Amino acid sequence: MGGMTTAALLARDGLRVLILEAAVSPGGCSSSYKRKGYIFESGATTLIGFDHHQPLNELEHTLGLTIEKTPIEPSMTVHMDGHSIVRWENLEQWIREVTSVFGEASEQRTFWTRAKAVSDVVWKVSGRNRNFPPQSVKDAIKLLKNDPRDAKILPYAASSVKEVASRIGISHPGFYRFLDEQLLIASQATSTETSFLFGAPALTYTNYTNYTVRGGLIEMIRQLIDYVERQNGVFKNRSRVQSITPMLPQGVATSSNIDGSSGGNGSSGDSGGNGSSGGSGSSGSSGSNGSSGSSGSSGGNGISGYRVQTTDGSVYQAPIVVSSVPIWNMPDLTHGAMKRYFENESARYDLGWGAFTMGIVTTDTYEKSMTLHHQIHNDWRTQRDGRAQRDGRKQGDGKEDFSVFVSFSHPDDTIRAKPGTRVLNVSTHVHTKDWFVDRDTYDQNKAATEEQIVRLLERNLPGFAESERISQFSATPRTWQKWVYRKHGRVGGLPQSMNRSILDWTPNKTPFKGVYLCGDTVYPGQGIPGVALSGILARHRIQEDFYP
Repeated sequence: MGGMTTAALLARDGLRVLILEAAVSPGGCSSSYKRKGYIFESGATTLIGFDHHQPLNELEHTLGLTIEKTPIEPSMTVHMDGHSIVRWENLEQWIREVTSVFGEASEQRTFWTRAKAVSDVVWKVSGRNRNFPPQSVKDAIKLLKNDPRDAKILPYAASSVKEVASRIGISHPGFYRFLDEQLLIASQATSTETSFLFGAPALTYTNYTNYTVRGGLIEMIRQLIDYVERQNGVFKNRSRVQSITPMLPQGVATSSNIDGSSGGNGSSGDSGGNGSSGGSGSSGSSGSNGSSGSSGSSGGNGISGYRVQTTDGSVYQAPIVVSSVPIWNMPDLTHGAMKRYFENESARYDLGWGAFTMGIVTTDTYEKSMTLHHQIHNDWRTQRDGRAQRDGRKQGDGKEDFSVFVSFSHPDDTIRAKPGTRVLNVSTHVHTKDWFVDRDTYDQNKAATEEQIVRLLERNLPGFAESERISQFSATPRTWQKWVYRKHGRVGGLPQSMNRSILDWTPNKTPFKGVYLCGDTVYPGQGIPGVALSGILARHRIQEDFYP
């Protein structure tokens, strides 16, 4: 979604755009695929970002289009300790709901009112500050133009979500487990590891308008591709980038080693030399106004652009390349100083989550009013059925008791599911290293995890046990690496960390003029609105560098 955002905005600016997508279906983790007549999302996911001051709202207005979507309210139910906690959009309604489960009414009101207020400012400020994180004194000076009143949220960068809740006086241990699991799906970290500055938007995303897309998220991606193609841009799937090499002014690559590695889907430019690139979220572009030559050069070292080669042998040249592949993939696509830069950036983020995902089709045995999204806390602490004992996994130690997230197709979406049936996307966090093992161990763990999840849904998801299973399959980090070319099968972006300053994120602009980044492993991070904002910021950096 980050690269598609950049591609559409650059096409709108009049640049020639080429999108290179490694996979068959565009969109990466914000996509959908068809299997046996049903349409599944890449993973269980929610969709926000269209409210005031939010990135997808800006994207729609800038492009002059409306992404087809349907609002849902309420969006989510959390199942934990025998409670079904409905995440109402209305803040007052939500405060009453959370208080009915965890008590401490005054403290809950203070916490959630503060979180929503901080979140509103974060969305406003993050959209306004196009040069963040600052890369120069000039960038830093631009930050001084912010409303001084908004600076009141900055101290929350140094306080974790748990610290803020504790200072307010919340003491219910169940509430902190609730926070941890909610944050894990939104910030990839717990309340101890997530600053309140980032945690506030992550916790209150259900208090903004949530949507579903008829036919799946891929329809949103297709709308953006259609827009790019109407502006004379080009989209190519099955075009996996193998190497990105700087070019001398004479059009000669600076390295004779063009064989790169098979690290992922990247982006490149139009073969006309003044085009641009993008792919599965990567996009780039150069001007129809001829921003090649000196104006399109990639710096003071005489580099005039980039040569991008795909695994099928195609070669493209462009002065601008935008990549949305994970930062961990980039060293395999680059050479020399650029390779060393991305190796150093990748080494800073040695942790990343994987996902065990399932696609399930069942008969529609669910209440019409049931929410489309469900977070189910693992109940191994209280359920010790024979299957859980026999699978050989250690249960109930807390460290591996990750929740399971379920997203349903809309009951009226007959594109994704046949009448009388529903599609369920299921996802849970896993450690990626556990899935790159010998085949026998892999198969055993995959079958055991799938059975565990199904039993959990039968116990906790209303209507699931009564349904008929029409189709069921699963995927692991190994699948994610093979399917969308994410190295190590890591998904969800970079986990939040109290040890990382808000200024210390990999920026959208690299030290190599003409090379830009977007996606979930650069600022501002996770989620569809986050990666869309990264695409908006990449486009802004290109505007400054090539056509101010």
